[in-house]
Amino acid sequence: MHFQFALLTFGIIFLPVKGYSASIIKSVIGLYPESVEVNFSENPHDDYTFPLSVNTYDEIEKFDSLPLAGSRSVGVYEAKGEINSTTVFKSLVSGMEEVGVEKKMSCDHDACGYFFVRQFIASYAYEAYYASSFNEFNNLNGRNIHIYSGVYREVDQEIYIVLTVAKSDYSEYVQYAFDLLEPKKIKTKALVLTTEGMTKDIENTGKVVLDGLFFEANSIKLADKSQEALVTISEYLKANPKKRFLVVGHTDTDGAYEYNCKLSEGRAKSVKRTLVESFNIASNRLKSVGISFASPMTSNASEKGRQLNRRVELVEVSL
Repeated sequence: MHFQFALLTFGIIFLPVKGYSASIIKSVIGLYPESVEVNFSENPHDDYTFPLSVNTYDEIEKFDSLPLAGSRSVGVYEAKGEINSTTVFKSLVSGMEEVGVEKKMSCDHDACGYFFVRQFIASYAYEAYYASSFNEFNNLNGRNIHIYSGVYREVDQEIYIVLTVAKSDYSEYVQYAFDLLEPKKIKTKALVLTTEGMTKDIENTGKVVLDGLFFEANSIKLADKSQEALVTISEYLKANPKKRFLVVGHTDTDGAYEYNCKLSEGRAKSVKRTLVESFNIASNRLKSVGISFASPMTSNASEKGRQLNRRVELVEVSL
């Protein structure tokens, strides 16, 4: 339900936004007086490039932005009876900053740049959120556009806001759009190992990371959920009976080097033993080794990096 909530500073009408953090948005997003909503779109999962600077064709290397993912809402409005885009823009910006929106970038007219306008709104998003209703943006000649980006924060929540105000030469009114994104943590899933992927990696690099193998913490015991990956590994080995491999265990940098040598070797031995005993792979085709944290895939400075470095690989050799 979309209804008028209150009248605040600068004559801006503040409204709760449909289904999108209404308790916060109604005190942040305001509509210019006598505005009419022409479109409202929501997507609970979207990727977005949030502009921190102007992106011009001549200085593209200076463009600063923030990649975001989360719940996105876009409202497009017409300011009936208003022909001055600057008045609309400054009123809306003043209203937002009055309630604590932190400015990140702002531009007017030619300074925004046609290239910037089209780049920060990805083509698919433009069609989904803007094209059918934001006529003044679609028909721009570059002289009557204003763009502002800012962030509204509370203790446990933040909203990224992009305001675009536009008016073409022959229009009788100004249009504007509020584009809001509330970042959400995306739950990732473990990659599924495939024989096709193993073949490609081994042909290209001589080795493959055995995604889908899991061990209990500080243990060499394979977890039950490793079964699917073990089946795939055995299928690849049976399809390539002449190939020989090192089974190489790797760890992160938590703990002493010597401890991690034993842990990584023990995990490699567990993988080999399971393939030999449960899947009838010839023992002389595999040799298990552990190299502790001597060959990381990436930095161990973050949890994500450490997680990537804890792995077992097959490395093709002539045994």
